[in-house]
Formats: sequence, structure tokens, C-alpha cells
Amino acid sequence: MTDQRGGQARGRAHAPRPPRERLHRGLTLSERRAQRRQALLDSALELFGTKGYAATSIEELCRTSFVSTRYFYEEFQNREDLLASLYEDLLARAWEEVLAAEVEPGPDYLRRDTRARVGAFVHALLDDPRAARIVCLEAVGVSPALEARRRSAHLRYAEALANFFLDYFPEGTDPGHDFELVALGMVGAINEIIIDWMERDEPGSLDQLIDVVCELFLVLGTSRWGNPERWGTRPAR
Repeated sequence: MTDQRGGQARGRAHAPRPPRERLHRGLTLSERRAQRRQALLDSALELFGTKGYAATSIEELCRTSFVSTRYFYEEFQNREDLLASLYEDLLARAWEEVLAAEVEPGPDYLRRDTRARVGAFVHALLDDPRAARIVCLEAVGVSPALEARRRSAHLRYAEALANFFLDYFPEGTDPGHDFELVALGMVGAINEIIIDWMERDEPGSLDQLIDVVCELFLVLGTSRWGNPERWGTRPAR
């Protein structure tokens, strides 16, 4: 029904608007929670990455991040849950850097592409030694649950690495059923190489480390499946 001026009838029901979150110091509740969570992750990066996980208490984490213990337990079940979340975050950032690495098409593409992606991963961890310590040392042997998460992360990296090399295989080439085992060996190798580099008194440059890992990947990834020089200059798929 309309009124005499053709307008919409008064009293028509309108859909209720969703309630607006109350602001506190200009932030919504969800924004405040995200801020507290990030503050705890930042404190964990500093304390776990310098003092170590075993030497860091929840009280110290809260004091450093200016987050109360009450709010700590709103975000994380316990200290191990915080470590596991930080571990996953650091690996996710490293993987983003690997995916973002690009090289120009041309000769020796496989070697240059491998070095770019290995370099991205190494720099993502070792440009901040705290990150490398947490991923490669502090998260090891904490509990069966965290070991399962580490194992799952290694398997994901191995699958991605296998797919990376498979892109270079000519159509119809069968790399063999154990190709993913070789890729898993590469993941374990880079983990141990990084640990050794971190614990040396004079570790050398990151470029040297990247060269070693790159050469290892190329040897393991190509020696059993033919000469990569015959594979062309760009991925097959």
C-alpha cells in the first residue's frame, strides 16, 4: 500500500540491523583479541628464540607482552599451544616467501629457480636467528603432539618439493614410487644443515649455505632422473 503521494506505506517492517561491536579505545573486541594474540606471539618469538622455550614461563610471556594471564588463556591453552602456533606461523611465512620467489625464463632455469626458492626459505628463517632457533631447535622433542605437528609440516614440505621437481619432468616420465621419500630426505637434510650452520662458531655467509643446499637439492632431485640440461629452460607443466 502507498500513501497519496505514491510513497511507500509507513510502518513497513525493516530487517533488523546486526548489533555493532562496542568500541574500547577505538578497537572492537575482535580487534583487541587479535592485538593481544599478536603481542603474545611477538613475546614468544623473542623469549623462546633467545632464552629458550624451557626457560620461559607464562608469567614472563605475559609481563613482556603486557597481556594478563587471564587473556593469555583466552588465546592459548598453555605454553606449548603458544609455541606450536608460533611454529606454524613461522613456517607459513617462510613458505609464502618460497612461493613468491621468481626468476626470469632462460637458460639454466632449473638451477636458478632452485636457488631462488632455497634462498627465500633460508633467508625467511636465518635473517632472524630467533625464527630459525624456534623452528629447528625449540619445537623439537617438546611433546608427542608437537612432534606430530612437526612431522606433518615436514611431509607437507616434502610433497611441495616433489611437485616442484616433477614440474621439470618431460610428459610421460615416471620418477618412481620413492620420489616423495627422496623429497622427504631433502627436507630433513636442509633442517640438519641449518642446525649445523647455527651452532658453528664461524658459520660462514648465508650465500655459502644456500649454495650447499641448492647443490644438494639438484644432485638428489636430478641424478636419478636424467640430465636436467635436456629438460628445457622452463617447467614442463
